[in-house]
Amino acid sequence: MTAATAAEPKPCANCGATLAGAWCHACGQQGHLHHKVSDLAKEIVEGVAHLDGRVFRTAPLLALNPGRLSREWMEGKRQRFIPPLHVFLFGIFLLFLIPTFTGNRLFDVGTSGGAVQVNLTTQDSLRFSAPTLQRMEAFAQAFRGKAKDGKYYSYRIEGLAYKLAVVLAPLGMVILAVATLRRSRRYTFYQHGVVALYGMGFAALMMSLVNLTSGGTGQLMSAVAGIALPVHAVAHVRGAYGFSRWQALLRALVVGVLTLVIFFFFVVGVTLLGMFG
Repeated sequence: MTAATAAEPKPCANCGATLAGAWCHACGQQGHLHHKVSDLAKEIVEGVAHLDGRVFRTAPLLALNPGRLSREWMEGKRQRFIPPLHVFLFGIFLLFLIPTFTGNRLFDVGTSGGAVQVNLTTQDSLRFSAPTLQRMEAFAQAFRGKAKDGKYYSYRIEGLAYKLAVVLAPLGMVILAVATLRRSRRYTFYQHGVVALYGMGFAALMMSLVNLTSGGTGQLMSAVAGIALPVHAVAHVRGAYGFSRWQALLRALVVGVLTLVIFFFFVVGVTLLGMFG
């Protein structure tokens, strides 16, 4: 009686499907559920070990061979690597967390903003109507007034930028689709997204490292990042899309220019929203 009862298949505690092994074939949950403190410790160790394994396989490729990393993910070899969205979100998280400890603000309105002036010569004034000049002067006065409390607005702008940074992902996908126009039919927007997220994640991690340093070391790290990011972009585009060296260089140049334009408008947008929104 007891043996027969033990042999009966059990339902999955999560979805109710009949278990045919150690894992549920319907929802993927483990059949045997842990209920002891020792089991919790075991889960933590297994989780950390699994994450570490993926980190050690993802980080070297992300830094040294990003094209292969994106290509293998697009080909379906995903279990061994950290997902591109996770890399991007972790990079953004570090980028905005580190200034809390270093004091190196990403957005610094500064008290010097209170000295902002709008100087227009007579010739310049002739180009604008009176209402336009009044609006410009009103904006300048409002900016000077808010800039006196620069520390508050710096924090506010950074918080807003952190929340809105996710919009850079779809914009990166569009930029890559434009830059690889002749080959876009071979790739979906999801695949462009893989390249964009890994690329922007690496850039955010590099900027985080720069923000950890200061003085001469900070200047050196900034110079290293200024060289590493373009080289990384060329290698990434070349490896992910199969371009030749010169084709990859041209595409990376297009990506770089469009990225700078988008980033400029993003910074201006979040600054204005943070100060006047």
